[in-house]
Amino acid sequence: MKSQKFSKNNSELIFIGLLFVSYLFLTPYLSSPAFAFTQNVAQAFSNPDDMPVYNPPVKDAEIRRREGGDSGGTSRGYTRGYTRGYTRGYTRGYTRGYTRGYTRGYTRGPTRGYTRGYTRGYTRGYTRGYTRGPTRGYTRGYTRGPTRGYTRGYTRGYTRGESRITHELTDEESRELIRSLSGKEPRETNPKTEENAVSASMPKRMAPLAPERTGLTFKNQPVLSWYISDPWPGKIEFTLNEAGAVESVLKMNIDGPDKEGIYQINLADHNVTLKPGGEYEWFLVIVPVPEERSADFLASATIRMAELSNELSARLANTPKDKLHYVYAEEGYWYDSIESLSQLIDARPDDHILKQQRMALLRQVNLPRAAAYDSKKTSTD
Repeated sequence: MKSQKFSKNNSELIFIGLLFVSYLFLTPYLSSPAFAFTQNVAQAFSNPDDMPVYNPPVKDAEIRRREGGDSGGTSRGYTRGYTRGYTRGYTRGYTRGYTRGYTRGYTRGPTRGYTRGYTRGYTRGYTRGYTRGPTRGYTRGYTRGPTRGYTRGYTRGYTRGESRITHELTDEESRELIRSLSGKEPRETNPKTEENAVSASMPKRMAPLAPERTGLTFKNQPVLSWYISDPWPGKIEFTLNEAGAVESVLKMNIDGPDKEGIYQINLADHNVTLKPGGEYEWFLVIVPVPEERSADFLASATIRMAELSNELSARLANTPKDKLHYVYAEEGYWYDSIESLSQLIDARPDDHILKQQRMALLRQVNLPRAAAYDSKKTSTD
């Protein structure tokens, strides 16, 4: 009887524990952008006549897109930090603390205490004192003394003398004096570093309008769209690389935009043609300090040219121009869908429905900041 009661109590405790853990997981998730993204996609699928739906050509492919700046994933960070911290802290702390503490304390304590204390104390003290003392004293004194004395004396004396002698001279007189004394050309400063360095705050976000995985286009000269959250007064480096090729297909500098927005790079303007079946990666890079490329602010995505099937070509031929982006998205041709839709928005800037359709596509590929820009434009126009 007691056993049955104990089992029932255990079951109730386990059930309550599961409810509590579910609450911890679900509460942050329901308020997170990830949940909103899921709802947006579900809504798009339930209303195919209202919003276009992007169907990735390969759903489980490697994620290739990179974005510069803050992703805005506060809720995701909170959820993972809280749950993983709690779980790992409790599990690992208890298990490792108890197991390792008990095992190591009981078994290793007496053995190591005696062995290491006696062995290390006697061996190290005697060996190091007897062998290292005379050797190091003689070696360092004999080798380092004259070398350091000569090197430091010569270097410091020469450098300070050069500085004091040339202090009152003109630049040209200083160069001539240094050249005659040392037989070498004087050191030059690099004014290019100061000229090319741009002193400005980095944008909060820079992202290609591309899916996380490789997107398709059927055009050999597609338009590449990208979003930036803030103005940038300097140049932005654009590079297009073909997979497996040594040389870049296109490398150029474009002017940084003077305001937040969605911008385009038309490959036709630069006489660049993609190969059928070829895969390419394109980069947008802000280089704040040319001499220190580790500080680069980078965004990138991949694109593959895939020719249309006869069936799809026939379907597109019978589709109205203002509905083409629906078909492109459904068939996995992301770049053509976003290009077609953006052209419609440029031609009809007051059409809020078109902007909402682009917002829906951007949310489906997890580009919330770019979608928020369209939302803001819709509310202010």
